[in-house]
Amino acid sequence: MSPILQIVKLCKTKDPSQVSELIFIVMALNASLWFVDFYRNFNFMAILPQAVGLPLNLIFFSIFIAYKYRPARSFPIILSSWVGMVTLLGCLIYLVPRNEAGDTGIAMTAMVVNIMIAFTPMQKLPVVFKSGDYTIIPVAVNLIVMFSSVVWGGYAILLHNLPLLVPQVVIIALCLITMGVYCFFRYKGRKAAESKDETRDEKAADKTKDKQKSVPEAADHGDMGPVLVMGAVRKQSVANEASKGSLVIKIENRR
Repeated sequence: MSPILQIVKLCKTKDPSQVSELIFIVMALNASLWFVDFYRNFNFMAILPQAVGLPLNLIFFSIFIAYKYRPARSFPIILSSWVGMVTLLGCLIYLVPRNEAGDTGIAMTAMVVNIMIAFTPMQKLPVVFKSGDYTIIPVAVNLIVMFSSVVWGGYAILLHNLPLLVPQVVIIALCLITMGVYCFFRYKGRKAAESKDETRDEKAADKTKDKQKSVPEAADHGDMGPVLVMGAVRKQSVANEASKGSLVIKIENRR
């Protein structure tokens, strides 16, 4: 069920580049292998989640392909994926020998594919280290996968099933690493944002101080500032009128 979050994201953004098709393929392949393993061991209680997860992941993969390609190209890919998965199930159930070697081979293959599930969220880590954008890490998927591995790990301990237990331990470790990288870059991004805000506030304060310094000295006198300015302007106008009057008197005297 964890890939459903990726499908919701795909339906909202309509951008297939934000979602990896690898997670749908690996989850479907993992469900098919464990379905066959539990079927061969007559563990029908454990078959149920695999029987639900396999078609769901194929449906999710089909939705992804429908968004990524045009109908003329997406339909053959979707049809071949369903036919291929049914063929794989038939071959594993009816063609693999029902002996210890066959059971071990299917269990070990399922273990390897199960470990690959944890690497699907980690494929974004190189981009995170390069760009610092931690938001591309599918946190919800990572947490769901880790919780599922904890549950399956406990179930494997009860059954004393080592091939089922080993991948769960590895998956939990890889999920913890992914979450550690996410938390680190999120903390780093938060600190960078706070530092940027402080720098912006300091620049705004400096601009305010510069504006205050550029205000005329008359503003320092409070409410009397405009009065003093008007008085200075009036004195200047009176002086100009006086100079004009004296100039007129001089001209008349010369006449």
